[in-house]
Amino acid sequence: MWLSCHLYCQAINLFPEKLPEDTQIDSDNGLTCDQQGRMCHAQGHIRVKRGNLVLTCHKVEVYFNKCPQTGQQEISQILAFDNIRIEDKVDRYYVTAQKLVYNHSQNTVTLSHQPYLNHPKLIIKNATAITFDSLNFQTRVTGRATAVNQDRIIIANNMTALFDHGSKQNDLSFKHLRALGDVIISTPREIARAQVGLFDNVTQQVELRDHVIITNNDGQVQGQKALMDLNTGVSRMIDSANHENRIKILMIPQKKMLRAPQNVKS
Repeated sequence: MWLSCHLYCQAINLFPEKLPEDTQIDSDNGLTCDQQGRMCHAQGHIRVKRGNLVLTCHKVEVYFNKCPQTGQQEISQILAFDNIRIEDKVDRYYVTAQKLVYNHSQNTVTLSHQPYLNHPKLIIKNATAITFDSLNFQTRVTGRATAVNQDRIIIANNMTALFDHGSKQNDLSFKHLRALGDVIISTPREIARAQVGLFDNVTQQVELRDHVIITNNDGQVQGQKALMDLNTGVSRMIDSANHENRIKILMIPQKKMLRAPQNVKS
């Protein structure tokens, strides 16, 4: 269980390289392993605490393979089920799901069955799966999902979020979000639709590509590429060479107030 906790921490990048030595493990029914040493499991209320991280779930299975080089058993996969919650109370973010899969060869953790990510700068919900890839410092979102950043809502068929460690240990910062497929970006001022959306959380700029439509209370513009400045609230259409492009303008009666998509809740 200590090793499984260590792998959870490593895969999700929740801890610095040097971890505190104390680990607290609580399980209603202890840990049971088969005679061949190829699988261990625990069931009941399980709680693992190490440093700032707390992992809780109701079932854990740890699978082992023999290492060809050393001949020793090494973890190949970890499965966790039912009411999973991984939380860092210091940095105030957590993830929840009903199923978790840790893949040792790929160094990834995939949350599925109602996965939910709550970071101070980014909330991701309604996805089919959320995969944390520590080798590439990416969080991949599968299935049409909703991302919330302050008062902005982003909906897309697939997303990839980039996180980075700041100057302080455990300071996990949200940097960038790439949204693909039927992208909708809603702000208090306007609603934008496109096939590709690139959101930079540092500069607060959004680049939209392919069949872009931006609608606000003054009207609607259409083009193939646009830039949204979330600092100023100004959006403009551009061509591939970053020059002003011909756009289609549709004026909307002022009485029709701008509204976010009906199925979105911030």
